[in-house]
Amino acid sequence: QFLIFNKELKHITSLTLNQSKQLIHIVQYLYDSDIVHRDIRPQNLMLDYREKRLKLIDFGFAFKYEINEMPKKLPIFGTVTYATYELLTCYYESISNKQYAPLYDYERTFDLKCALNVIIYKISNKVQIELNAIEQLSPPEKLLRSLTLWENCKKKNQIYSDLLGLINNLSVSSDFDGFERQLEKLYYCGTNIII
Repeated sequence: QFLIFNKELKHITSLTLNQSKQLIHIVQYLYDSDIVHRDIRPQNLMLDYREKRLKLIDFGFAFKYEINEMPKKLPIFGTVTYATYELLTCYYESISNKQYAPLYDYERTFDLKCALNVIIYKISNKVQIELNAIEQLSPPEKLLRSLTLWENCKKKNQIYSDLLGLINNLSVSSDFDGFERQLEKLYYCGTNIII
């Protein structure tokens, strides 16, 4: 595992505001390159200690949009606990209806929502405890509890809700700047995120 880079790259244990902004810049680069990673999670974030830069790894589930292509319906892959509410809903409904190869319309902003959920996880002890417990559950239970967690975050945390609104209205790369400014507010409430 990471034999080539094990001295240069280390798994992150926390996520500073600066590192969160680096994550958003990575997602913005992917967005500008018409790439959706589909598996943004803490385990896929590494820190380059020499450069003091965050790195995103494991592009095994990534895909590339064609220019001006609409959302792409693909099989659901990657970790679901940090996924978007929309994907979790789709996946849960598919499993409930006994569809064993669920498909999802991956929108270009999918990674940004997942990155936001990872940031929330890293700055909130309450969310960490809840998601760590969720990871131990069976897939249907994991989906339902993840859905509930992210819906509660949206209902009870105005900054998180506002950030999701910014993502939903994102249409050009320059819109990422407004997202970054709002992200700073999230760090000020940090461990007080209510779920």
